Amino acid sequence: MQGKRFLIVILLLAAVTLCSQAGRAASFQNGDFGIGPSFTDPFITLYNGDTSITGWTVTGHSIDYIGTYWQAPPGATRSIDLDGLGQGGIQQTFDTISGAQYQVRFYLAGNPDGAPSTKNILVVSWGTPAAYSFDASGATLGNMGWILESFTFTAEGPSTTLQFNSQDSGYYGPALGGVNVSQIPLPATALLLGTGLLGLGLLGFRRKKQD
Repeated sequence: MQGKRFLIVILLLAAVTLCSQAGRAASFQNGDFGIGPSFTDPFITLYNGDTSITGWTVTGHSIDYIGTYWQAPPGATRSIDLDGLGQGGIQQTFDTISGAQYQVRFYLAGNPDGAPSTKNILVVSWGTPAAYSFDASGATLGNMGWILESFTFTAEGPSTTLQFNSQDSGYYGPALGGVNVSQIPLPATALLLGTGLLGLGLLGFRRKKQD
């Protein structure tokens, strides 16, 4: 009897885990950088440790928080130059489910006002860091040429820190905007397996009681 009860508990936990992984969304916030400090200038510079952009922390030296200075990425009004008065970055820690897969999408461009013409960015989550570059040689402040990038990762714990780091020194860095994080739903077969195991466990328990 004790062994049967233990099996049922395991099956219940497996089914609950599978269902929660399919339905729970990551508590990622403010990916378009729209919630942040108020300012009237075209942009402001924020320094290491600053948390005034809701959900985000500035890393490295500094970043420029862009308002009207250049064309915003699609669907957004704010963006980031990852080089402020020096090489900088930005990061956010959010809830994840260990073992679940997530997709990260973001718009990438580059400050066209100065060298280098090719802007380089390093994105870090779980797993191997991913490097991206953007050729800003044909871009203008009115036409930034934003491109949509994406990658997936598998969470290894109850939280994940997503980092965007400039790889260029100077004042004219990679431009970032429109960051989105979404959980990739489990295949229907995995959900059927979890509910099937649960059903088998309950059926065995009923038969044991009847005996």
